[in-house]
Amino acid sequence: MHLLKGYLALLLLTFSLSGATAQEGPPPVKNDSITLAQAYINLTLTKEYFEGISVERISNILPFEKMELASITDSAFIRDNAALYHFSYSLLYYNQAKLLFRTKKNTDRETLIDWKNSLEKAIENFYSSKRYASWEQDNSFFDLIKFEERSYTNLHKELFDLKSFFTPYFNQDILPDFKRIFLKAKNSDKFETDSLSYFANIYSFEYNFAIVEREFDSNNYDFGPNTLALPSEYGHFKKNYNYNQTTTRIDTTYPLDDQLDLILRYVQLKRLASRTHSDSLSWFESYRLYNDYFIFRDQSEDEIFYNRITKAKDTFLKNELNAKELDLLYGDLKKKFSYAPYATAQAFINLSIIQAQFETQTDSRIASILALHEKELSEISDSMFIAENPALYDFTYSLLYENTARLLFRARKDVLRKTLVEWKETLERGIDHYNLSQKEREKTDKETLFYNHIKFLQEDVSALSSKITGLKDQFTPYFNEDIYPDFQRIFYKAKNYEQYDFEGLKAFAEIYGIRSDFSVLENKRNVVPYGPYNEISQSYEMLRELDLVSKFIQFKFLASDQFSVPSDFDVEELYYSYNEFINKLYHSDFFSNGERDEFILRELNSEAIETLFSQLQEKFPYDFNPYGYPLAEENLTAETENDLARSVEERSFFFPELAPLASASYIKRNFQPGLKTLGKVDDFLRKEFISAGYSNQLHYYYAAQGFAITTSLEKFNIDGSAVAPDKRFVKSLTGQKKLSYYEIFKSMFFDLESEYRMFALVIASNAVTMSKNGMTPAFAEQLIENSYDRLPADLTDKELPNKTLSVFVYHFHVNLNSGTVELDLSGKISAQEHLRKAGLLKIIQ
Repeated sequence: MHLLKGYLALLLLTFSLSGATAQEGPPPVKNDSITLAQAYINLTLTKEYFEGISVERISNILPFEKMELASITDSAFIRDNAALYHFSYSLLYYNQAKLLFRTKKNTDRETLIDWKNSLEKAIENFYSSKRYASWEQDNSFFDLIKFEERSYTNLHKELFDLKSFFTPYFNQDILPDFKRIFLKAKNSDKFETDSLSYFANIYSFEYNFAIVEREFDSNNYDFGPNTLALPSEYGHFKKNYNYNQTTTRIDTTYPLDDQLDLILRYVQLKRLASRTHSDSLSWFESYRLYNDYFIFRDQSEDEIFYNRITKAKDTFLKNELNAKELDLLYGDLKKKFSYAPYATAQAFINLSIIQAQFETQTDSRIASILALHEKELSEISDSMFIAENPALYDFTYSLLYENTARLLFRARKDVLRKTLVEWKETLERGIDHYNLSQKEREKTDKETLFYNHIKFLQEDVSALSSKITGLKDQFTPYFNEDIYPDFQRIFYKAKNYEQYDFEGLKAFAEIYGIRSDFSVLENKRNVVPYGPYNEISQSYEMLRELDLVSKFIQFKFLASDQFSVPSDFDVEELYYSYNEFINKLYHSDFFSNGERDEFILRELNSEAIETLFSQLQEKFPYDFNPYGYPLAEENLTAETENDLARSVEERSFFFPELAPLASASYIKRNFQPGLKTLGKVDDFLRKEFISAGYSNQLHYYYAAQGFAITTSLEKFNIDGSAVAPDKRFVKSLTGQKKLSYYEIFKSMFFDLESEYRMFALVIASNAVTMSKNGMTPAFAEQLIENSYDRLPADLTDKELPNKTLSVFVYHFHVNLNSGTVELDLSGKISAQEHLRKAGLLKIIQ
């Protein structure tokens, strides 16, 4: 049925307001359509002119309209006009509730309940009406009586405001009861939680006993005041009661004010802390209990409460819930429930945040946070917690020491040996705890819930492993450089006095856990031991310069009269080692700092090598001509000259043994064990690169026992994803002119600020160490120019039993406005994320 009848009669019956007056009395014609429309209009006008109409007049209008609406009994009519019908009832009860509030004299509990009931009916009818409302088609009758979508908007806000006016009265009414229950809990260990529920339910207050009932909302969890207020996944949830037209749903419950809420939580905490209650909590529940306590304490300390009606100060909680009482409550909780879960979880959370936000924080801020959590962790004495949660406990300690070592490195000034040893020992403790955390064991369901809640996930393990490995790479050149003078001194003793101090070489290397290679002396192949796949080695790489010095001394000793050749000495193995030594010496244009090493050039020159070779040949005769060995000039033939020329040419295409410091790096050990030859490895990598759009953009190099690939410099989006193919890779502007990378940067792109990167992948027996010097555009250009366009043929069938993939990402930020090109070392985008966004993630999966 539509409200299309009696327009004229309706207009005659509709009251008008002049000076805020309204016509009363029953309409002369009884018709449900007219009755409903009349009620809607009268109640709407009453709402709009409420403050200008006398209480007496409103008191007459509302009973009349309630009677009129009650007279509509046609169920079919009500169903067909449900939106307008329920909206009119909502207006009726809203005006009624507002009249009760306006005429308040005494606010006893019975009166307040009348307020609540009237407003509750208004809210319920409002949402019943909204369920049936539809504005998709024009309705001329609705237009005539001005029942429109805006009607809902206006009433929605007015219902919210009236509910806000009622709330302090409801809270104030039950506050004396809550205070009485508070004092009983504090002074006599009586916990009337049922009474709290009773009084809260009088006014349908929102409350819960989540603390004693051990409930929590994982989606809206407040990680508390002790969680760092820095960008992270750890939220500080607080319910928002502010009005929003589109998102606020007005329900029939009311919020407890802060004072009552604190009393409610105090009684729960006090009950758990009481010796009369024998509660037992899981580790996860214990963590949540202490988090609840600290949230409670943070919100109660120094808080001044006011009566929101009279504005008078209320000092009850300030006096009763003072620092002494809060400390007493804390102490009682710690006597009953282990603090270890909270201390460990909170340390894990904050140390994870610091690790992620490390570059944005000051040294002093990081140092204070590390000191706090080191103290907290050191005070954990709950052996059962440690035994049942070794993964979390040890991982948290590893985070502590990794962050501490990183801070020591960042704050470096005078890098003395004492300082470097502190770096090494600090990170060593971090590695020890990391490896302990990776011992395989099954987690219980409760552990899983606990760890997932605090976001202790597998990706955290991968991130920390990468951070530790990267920090080791940064430490390596410093450690090697520190003992290099000692190696040189031992070298001169061997050269000038035939004193061979191998124990000294070993001792200096052991200061920093650097792996020494005495395979020449031992007359056997050097095999680097591999630990479990999920552990990090404590040892550091010996850089090329030091290894060459060590090997030279070993060869000199074998060639000397001091070495007596045993009967089982393997001469072929000796010359195999010598060949490796020569290749390492001559097949490297760069050393640890990206420049030629003066000591090596001076002391291991052609004359010294020829002399050593002659001494070895004299003592160990063997038909051997090392590939790449600088033969004496008189022995050169045309063929050997050509071979040597080819050799020299090929030697220029080597990736630096010490990779330039990268924006991001990733190490994957035991890489593609099913691919036996380097050719197969190259096929796999090339396929992935080409599918990701890198066709004709790959550059190859020899690398220690393996090979390396770099990509051409490419432009990318700030989130790590690739740009359109036609704008992606750097190309020269002209066919004749060869520009430097910096000039290409300036001439190729229109953006004032842009992001570029180059990937470098090295496949070798061991992980590649990074230099402390960053990649520069000039060095990148040199690498690109001195490269092969495919894997060298002599490497295709070569096999590496143990392959390690080292991935380096060089991210350059270009600002054409200032004319600068900077290597981005912020660490904002991980190597894994770069690979993923570039379509290369399968390489490391």
